[in-house]
Amino acid sequence: MPPAAAARAPAIGGAMTGLLRAATEAVQARTEQIRAATPTASASLPEHVRAAIAPAPPRVAPAIAAPVPPSGTRRSLAASKMYLLDMLQLQRNAEAAELRAAIQCSDPTHLIDTLFQALRMLVAASTQSYGERIVNRLAEILPEDTLPRLDALRAERARVAPLTIVAA
Repeated sequence: MPPAAAARAPAIGGAMTGLLRAATEAVQARTEQIRAATPTASASLPEHVRAAIAPAPPRVAPAIAAPVPPSGTRRSLAASKMYLLDMLQLQRNAEAAELRAAIQCSDPTHLIDTLFQALRMLVAASTQSYGERIVNRLAEILPEDTLPRLDALRAERARVAPLTIVAA
């Protein structure tokens, strides 16, 4: 950079800083003018006009508690299907893709079989704690008539001892 250009760079920076400072001060001064003029302007208005432009009080919701649904009403095959589809979507393998396609059926018996097949695959493909979270969440949303089958799956998992690695 030539010496003349190097000398102008700080001068331009100082000029920009000065302009920015002047603009900020002008905006602050105008804001103060507006704030100072607002109360007197609204005070000179007739009462019915001030009431019309006054902000409305916040609406308060009634203090009636929503009824708590019975425990079984949040359980459904559709919710279970959507949950397992989401879990399978996270898996990036061919088996998960096949199971996602197989879950898209309308026969409830076949759907339940496929859901449990997908659950077994997810539990086998994940860590023990993650697999337990999937099983526990599914236990919350599966219809109650399928819970014995889920308990059988849990018992099956408990019989298979996890592989422990012993350091030498």
